[in-house]
Amino acid sequence: MKKYFILLLLLIFIVIRSDDVFSQAQLKNIRSNAENSANEETSKLMWFMAGFLLNGLGILGGFIYEPNPPASQLVGKDYNYVRVYTDYFVRKAQKIQVKSATWGCATSTGATLILYGAY
Repeated sequence: MKKYFILLLLLIFIVIRSDDVFSQAQLKNIRSNAENSANEETSKLMWFMAGFLLNGLGILGGFIYEPNPPASQLVGKDYNYVRVYTDYFVRKAQKIQVKSATWGCATSTGATLILYGAY
């Protein structure tokens, strides 16, 4: 029984310490790679049109939808790298999605107000 308890404590320690696997420089590099990839992979035009056509629903979709990072960036990487990379990728991609959808919604609202004002 004592063996299992010690083994459990060691496993808990390993899980808790898994965030400290990378140095600050490595985390900065992973974050940079993930954000660059998110900039390339996220369609700003699509999310702009979603905001333009669906207004608030387009913005809500930008908050809800979590894109997957490209598999080519994750092949052969360990679990912690994949977890950190995916987290940074999803955060940056969602930020881009929401920003683009908000611009689309604002453009649609502005155009509607101008057209109603013209009549």
